[in-house]
Amino acid sequence: MKRKDRARQIIVYTVYILFFTILQVTFSQNLSFLGQVADFMLVIVVLSGYFFGSTDGMIIGASVGFLRDYFSGSTIGIGILIFMYIGVFSSTLFRQRFHKRVSLAFLQIVVVTFIYKFAGHTFFFIRQLFMERSNSYLSQTSIWLYSILPQIGVNLLAAVPMILLLYFAGPYKKNNVHQKNSDMYEREFSWQIK
Repeated sequence: MKRKDRARQIIVYTVYILFFTILQVTFSQNLSFLGQVADFMLVIVVLSGYFFGSTDGMIIGASVGFLRDYFSGSTIGIGILIFMYIGVFSSTLFRQRFHKRVSLAFLQIVVVTFIYKFAGHTFFFIRQLFMERSNSYLSQTSIWLYSILPQIGVNLLAAVPMILLLYFAGPYKKNNVHQKNSDMYEREFSWQIK
């Protein structure tokens, strides 16, 4: 990869990460449905991993995870690991069979959002069970109707402009082969090739 292409990649990713992080912590309440706000940080990690491969997904995930830890005031490191693994997982899900089709990016958002929310509810239920010695938690109906499904919906809406941004103004120029191995390029960037 040429130096100017690498610089473009770093600048574009930095702008996207900062923009969506600021949007997440500042204006996300305006983009909510049934109390669930769009998780722009999660969506950008999923789409970066899905469209551009495991290296991009891991780096973007670690960067977004660091910012999430910083702004949430929690221990630095947990978010980094979680989002780094989300980026890598997103790069491998549907990889062999579907070759990174844009239409399946939405399914990727649904799957990863579901896993993320389900794991969060499971963690808080177990924590409450052992720490507070109480087994009263949200009902299954409220978890599905007021947490998981609305979160999937707002994340899908947030994914639309992100997919357009990544497609038309992404970190890589369209139809520009950056890899020495063209087979690897076709696997990783086939969604951009016409």
